[in-house]
Amino acid sequence: MFIIYRFQNGRIIRQATDQESSRYLEELSKKSKDDQLSGEVKGDVYGLTGLIYMQEISDEKTKKNSHSTKCEITYFDVAGKENSDETLELAKKRALERGIKTVIIASITGETASKALKKFKGTDIMLLMATCNACNGCDLFSKEIWREVEKAGHKVIYTNEDAVPFPPEAVLAYRRICEGMKVCIQITMSAVDQGYIVPGEKLIAIAGTGGKSYGKGWGVDTAVIIEALGSTEFFTYPQTMKDLKLYGQKIREVICMPR
Repeated sequence: MFIIYRFQNGRIIRQATDQESSRYLEELSKKSKDDQLSGEVKGDVYGLTGLIYMQEISDEKTKKNSHSTKCEITYFDVAGKENSDETLELAKKRALERGIKTVIIASITGETASKALKKFKGTDIMLLMATCNACNGCDLFSKEIWREVEKAGHKVIYTNEDAVPFPPEAVLAYRRICEGMKVCIQITMSAVDQGYIVPGEKLIAIAGTGGKSYGKGWGVDTAVIIEALGSTEFFTYPQTMKDLKLYGQKIREVICMPR
């Protein structure tokens, strides 16, 4: 369901028809990346005046007199692998609630990937297992589990940290939230850069707290809904403050994280 907004002040005008939303998406696809970011189009072709934009929202959000969506965030008392099963279960539940079809999961050795295969079995959700082959002192992804992932119709991809131009300040800022938050963003950007995820797709990213110098680490303890962007676009500052306020937010929901 698409809602039409007044571009000048962000006020709701009305719900768009299916024909109008299709026309809007087609019109937007012909614009440059910068114009797609702001999303504005002339309203006259929709019987409206001035500039407008449209956004797709869930039916839950359009209930009468409702301008918000209430959902739970789970905070774990301790970071690390003991939260893996619950994190995967919470992510699966939210994916089914939101109609999300892609989940990317950080898994160095394949242990978490193996758990995810069991947890998401029977759903139509595509799993991307994000691993690394450039970590000093870390075991590599199990070849046996790799075959199991591919046999189940999912994928294992390399999302090495040094392949993403992550500014040190951004690394620190996201780690201040939690380590898994930084990894969720990193693996999503890397997957977009490699063509595994389409920019603009809403997906769930899952990651955890590393085990180096932290005995309870590895596994997963963080899950977020994120609107995917490649690394170049993610770290490009929107041209105007209005663009930043209306379109700059890319982490849509926090599902769980350690506190």
